[in-house]
Amino acid sequence: MADKQRTQAALDRHPASRPIAAGIALTLGLLVVAGCVGAGSSIAARPTQATPATTSPVASQAGATAGVLVVTAADDGTVLHLAVGQQFLLNLGPAMDWTVTVADQQIVQRVIGVLVIRGAQGIYEARTAGSTSLSAVGSPPCASGMCPLYRLGFRVTITVS
Repeated sequence: MADKQRTQAALDRHPASRPIAAGIALTLGLLVVAGCVGAGSSIAARPTQATPATTSPVASQAGATAGVLVVTAADDGTVLHLAVGQQFLLNLGPAMDWTVTVADQQIVQRVIGVLVIRGAQGIYEARTAGSTSLSAVGSPPCASGMCPLYRLGFRVTITVS
């Protein structure tokens, strides 16, 4: 009780110390939050400068020279209409470790043995007519024991005709 009275007496003598103490607490809180965000590289649910699905040439690193449909995070929740044999590059970016799942791999399947550009998750090909979904879960890279506790989701519906 005596400590509380001494603290109150000190605050009464120095009224400017309350805003300073509040400012210090706020600054420390922001530094902690900034450190947590920086550890995961990105906290945004979706990149702000992603491009929609378009036909564009794949970089020479991808090993393909023909135009390929590029699917990015901006295409989340959309429906892709493909022809049998058509391919697309899934490029969700390098900020997360992505785990990709195709619901029906008889309809759409990843092309094996093809190197893709940094940040891309692979080239996929429409194998047969039908409808399926491609989903991905992104986890922040974690090199230390203090890992961010969030995941990002991505999903597109694919119709092949």
